[in-house]
Amino acid sequence: MKRFNFLLATLLAIVFSNGAKAEVQSPYKVDFNTTISTSAHDFKVAPGWGHVVDSYFDRDEYETYYVQYDYLAEGGVTEGCLKVGTQTSVGEGYYTGSTTDLLVTPKITGASSIYVKKVKNSGTVKFYKVTKSSGKYTKGSQITVTLPTLSTDEFVKVDIPEQTDTYIGIYGTDVYLDDFEAASADIQLLKELTISEVKLTSAKTAYCTPEGKFTVSMDVTVKNTGEVDLHVGDENYSLSIYNNSKSTVVYTQNINEDMPVGAEKTFSLSTEVNFSDYPNYNRYDAKENITNATVYCAWIEPIAYK
Repeated sequence: MKRFNFLLATLLAIVFSNGAKAEVQSPYKVDFNTTISTSAHDFKVAPGWGHVVDSYFDRDEYETYYVQYDYLAEGGVTEGCLKVGTQTSVGEGYYTGSTTDLLVTPKITGASSIYVKKVKNSGTVKFYKVTKSSGKYTKGSQITVTLPTLSTDEFVKVDIPEQTDTYIGIYGTDVYLDDFEAASADIQLLKELTISEVKLTSAKTAYCTPEGKFTVSMDVTVKNTGEVDLHVGDENYSLSIYNNSKSTVVYTQNINEDMPVGAEKTFSLSTEVNFSDYPNYNRYDAKENITNATVYCAWIEPIAYK
């Protein structure tokens, strides 16, 4: 069965933290034998990888163009590989531009390598140091690599010099890529919950009870879009009703079901809100607490009890 061949001779450490699960794998290998979806411009080669997306904007056509990536199930060193389109003439028509789109590895320590085959004679690869801050990857300085003679007929191994805790950005133009290996990789598996739909199930005009409270209820549909399964009891594995007008959480509910990667479920949230605290016409959102993202639900006007 096709799969990413993550070689794991020694599991050095496993650390859980808010937003990520960390694993150090030594040695480490990604064999490109599992289908890679390239439909999103910021797609990832494998769990724990990143992407520095670059594009060319054609001012005449007022159109943005991106590098073309395609996954091939056959034709690699063994089975699959990734085909990278041109980065030297991105676009269509008379005007084109160049890009520096990078596939970003996990943090690498020690020597690493990747197999490369040219799509056409102009094909080549480069490598860059990449930094990561608040989930965003940024291209740094180029890594000096002695390239062997690349071929359009067969894959050639390209050796990358030893690094220490370095995200490596792989630049390819008109090449096939396969079999990335490293002495050690520190893999940060992303924990992510995405709100896909929110529906208000209480009234937009909310009449208060004699106790001076009004109800806010909503159905929130969420999807596990991260790289690890989510389990009951995980830190910040919860949903909130959020008063956007006052930037305040008014109610939080833990999620009481496990969600494997890719799972999508709907949860009902409901609470009574004190009119004395929120007497005005306010906007209420749904909030997931793993990445702290909010999605609009409704504007609600409370009516005092008379």
